[in-house]
Amino acid sequence: NPQNAPQYIVDQDYIPRRITSSVVVFEGVSQPQNAHQTLMWTVLGYPACAVAIPILMHPDHIPAYMQARDLSATAGRALHSEICNLAMAIKMKWIFPLKNSNGKYYVALQNVLSGTTNRPSILQCTHLAEQSIINDFTPLYTAWIQGQITNQEFYASYDQLSARWLQEYKSAFSQYLTQ
Repeated sequence: NPQNAPQYIVDQDYIPRRITSSVVVFEGVSQPQNAHQTLMWTVLGYPACAVAIPILMHPDHIPAYMQARDLSATAGRALHSEICNLAMAIKMKWIFPLKNSNGKYYVALQNVLSGTTNRPSILQCTHLAEQSIINDFTPLYTAWIQGQITNQEFYASYDQLSARWLQEYKSAFSQYLTQ
């Protein structure tokens, strides 16, 4: 029962680990001639507070917020995407908030599983955002793989939908991003 979750628990032997920063799952196709319809469901940032975004195997159709775009990065520094930065900020403030000696090894489990009376759990926020993305994307993708729309129609619609998903993420996590 999430309401009975301890406030903190040691982050040990869990998947994801506290250093996990992305997860990728490929959704293939059955016919080789349709390889361009392969999807890469991509989670950037710590998985508990990040969402799976369907990414196309076409470089011209990767949403800007999923691309490494840290303009302040210098040589040798890692580049991050906007959505990854948001998820990592939530991770650091709400999932691993303890900053004393070994605090980085303790998960604020109540934030992850149960939230508070004024704030949903982080997993509820993740589910809300992902469900919205799936509800947007699935009918379009299904129409495309069934040949009901052209590649050009699909790509144009995908670009419009995917542009909204960052805002859906921010909306779902608004109580964690504004405090």
